[in-house]
Amino acid sequence: MNTPTDEATTPDEATRPATWMLFCETRRKWSAAVRFRLRRASRDRMAERVVATAALPSAPVLTDANAPAVLGLEVDRNNAVEVLEQIAGLRSSSDYCMVALVADRSLTSRVEPMLLEAGARLVVFSPRQTGLVVALHDRHAARRLAAGAATTLKDEAWRRLPWQPDPWAIR
Repeated sequence: MNTPTDEATTPDEATRPATWMLFCETRRKWSAAVRFRLRRASRDRMAERVVATAALPSAPVLTDANAPAVLGLEVDRNNAVEVLEQIAGLRSSSDYCMVALVADRSLTSRVEPMLLEAGARLVVFSPRQTGLVVALHDRHAARRLAAGAATTLKDEAWRRLPWQPDPWAIR
């Protein structure tokens, strides 16, 4: 009986798509915490694909097929409005980039609904929650792999329409 945890059904590091994570942060604590979690899970190749930068890169980098699977934006009291505007812009222009929003501990969980409404997929308040960021990345990478040739949201929606031919039809 095959289960999702069997080695035969779970892709290993060598067959996973070459996805990466980008963290826009000033102190580099979030990217370091994600790298640590990945290395603890013996996923060294993925840990090498965690990139940290101080500024958000240009829009073309975030909207092409090689865009990061996870974009982590550090939010504090000083940049919250700017980050909300960035998230809203990314939500309307990107089919590929999942936004994982990392928040400073000085912000309370009362801001979480506002950030999620703006378009963040995840809000984490502690580096201890980096497992959620890694899980978000894995789900998005698996979705990219399953999409195959579908490269846009429109193609993916069209592929899932119910009147498309069934590849397993009995004839």
